[in-house]
Amino acid sequence: MLLHAPLAPSRNVVRTQVLPRLLRLLDEEHSDVSVSSALVAIGRLADPGELQSTSSHKAIRAQLRASNLRVRESAVLGLGLLGTPEAAADLLAVLTNEERGRALVGKQSISARTRAFAAHALGLAAQRIDSLQERQRIAFALVDVLERGNFGRDDLSVAAVGALGLVALGRRTLVPVPELREHAQLDRVVSARSLTQYLETWTIRPRSSHQGRTRSARAHACVAFARAAATASEDVRLRAVEHLVEVSTNRREHVHVRTAATIALGEVARAGSAEPDRDARRPLLELAKSGQPLERRFARIAVASVCGRPGDGDDPMAGLDEVRKVLTAALGRSRSSDLAWPALALGILEDAAHAADIETGSSETSALSLMALRR
Repeated sequence: MLLHAPLAPSRNVVRTQVLPRLLRLLDEEHSDVSVSSALVAIGRLADPGELQSTSSHKAIRAQLRASNLRVRESAVLGLGLLGTPEAAADLLAVLTNEERGRALVGKQSISARTRAFAAHALGLAAQRIDSLQERQRIAFALVDVLERGNFGRDDLSVAAVGALGLVALGRRTLVPVPELREHAQLDRVVSARSLTQYLETWTIRPRSSHQGRTRSARAHACVAFARAAATASEDVRLRAVEHLVEVSTNRREHVHVRTAATIALGEVARAGSAEPDRDARRPLLELAKSGQPLERRFARIAVASVCGRPGDGDDPMAGLDEVRKVLTAALGRSRSSDLAWPALALGILEDAAHAADIETGSSETSALSLMALRR
């Protein structure tokens, strides 16, 4: 039986004991590793709705000027995890390399690597920000960075396209904030549909050299595309499934992009008996059985994740038993070096099904996984 009991301390303990100690640590600790860890922890634990978030924001922001690179980058991530509009404003300034951002980091120019951390952090911030217009600002800035190019290396494009998958814009068309209304990139961030359509273009191999649209960026775009589609209307999700099936089964595509498309399918496919649901699972099951090692491993994880999302048709969870059989068979025939993957996938399957309130028979499957791992 899986345990889902809450183990976290109460909010009062975090507010009165944990956060004050972490904030003091920033002033007292000399270890860069400890300070970096504290910055991330403060960002995770601070509640944007509490007054204490203001002191947390100031403490994290001060470390943007630290001499140690690890500390500076952890401060950027800490601001993203904090997720207040004020923290997001700081991150936007760093991402765009504007004067205020350069002042925050104490540099005449902000490196592409630091800007990449800011891009990812903005995606994290968007997950905590309630305002759709604030999320639109974040999405616009990320798209604008991608369209401007001049990356130098993959870091910034990969981080920006990946962060877009974390920005939920909603199904309705947003009324843009005044300062964005005249910009050319606005039509790409007015809804989840428009953002999904934009991200799809990043998954396609360019016919000519397109700065930034590298193999790595395209691979990350597959997952971002799926995440955006999952928040859009049903026709957009089905279009995403169709496109990702094409990419994941295209043998002329690089294995890293195919594998990313496989992972992405696990974000949007469903477990139902309806034909679109079965069509989405079919390539995942085939790859889980006989794909190349990299594809096979991630296909098992992806198809297990699908079982947490009931689908359409007479049986919303028709895929559960089918997937379990494939993973259990893989567990029995895998070599020791490959054994962890089907075992992990079975654990994901049972946990996903449990979260979806589906009776799974997980005791037997969990026992099989444990026995396999002890071999």
